[in-house]
Amino acid sequence: MIASPQEDFPFFGQGSRKIDSRGKGNGPIHTMLRFRWTKNMPLFPLPFQIRPVSDLSIIRISPSPDVSLVVKHQRMTLALKEDGTVWSWGHESHGQLGNGTANHNLLPAKVKGLEDVTAIAAGFSLHNLAVKKDGTVWAWGNNNYGQLGDGTKTNRFLPVQVKGLTDVVSVAVGNEQSFAIKKDGTVWAWGRNTQGRLGLGTNTMENMIPAKVAGLTDVIAISSGYHHVLALKKDGTVWSWGVNESGQIGDGTQTRYGSSPKTSDYHDKKVPVKVEF
Repeated sequence: MIASPQEDFPFFGQGSRKIDSRGKGNGPIHTMLRFRWTKNMPLFPLPFQIRPVSDLSIIRISPSPDVSLVVKHQRMTLALKEDGTVWSWGHESHGQLGNGTANHNLLPAKVKGLEDVTAIAAGFSLHNLAVKKDGTVWAWGNNNYGQLGDGTKTNRFLPVQVKGLTDVVSVAVGNEQSFAIKKDGTVWAWGRNTQGRLGLGTNTMENMIPAKVAGLTDVIAISSGYHHVLALKKDGTVWSWGVNESGQIGDGTQTRYGSSPKTSDYHDKKVPVKVEF
């Protein structure tokens, strides 16, 4: 696929702005595209080519029918094809490419052992999730806090099934934490749990298998940031939990860290709270 200055090329990725090949957008770009940029100039994309992946239906951003990409901060890319296979390329260090080796992929290569995939998610901490048509979830990559959900802390260079999850329709990945929405609208979480980021209402450091997020039902979408999470319910309300040092939970509070617990004002949320619009 070649992008020329006359063609719009929609791009969406973590840490990027929406851009097109005429150079619209600004700010730091962390993508697989190459740009010529100086301080006082707009962005000027150079022609580029991705090969040899074709017929992509890579995580669409509704309602656009155009192909879009999921791009990680950690120098790798995942693509979902219409035939249900997953492809990866870029940097390899913790198994995040799913190729069964410690080798980088300079060209797209098929993630081994994955078929009939309907959704994928790529996160900050070098681990990835895939949902299959049968509602199971599969994970690979970094597993230092049990974020792969297989009951271990072993990095996986090939996809493994997340334990105890069925009827899953979508997934999200944050920093060392993972989330899934089931058909019944419940949310399940696993991985690192410091400062309440799993929404379980517990003080455990981690959960190595999925557990149900406290008090959430009728959820239709979820998004995980580095340390906090948002969920959208059918009734249009938004719920949030996790770290709140900048007020990112949206409930009118803010955590203030002092030199000791006595001088700190903790407002991190260990269970979901409603965002107050």
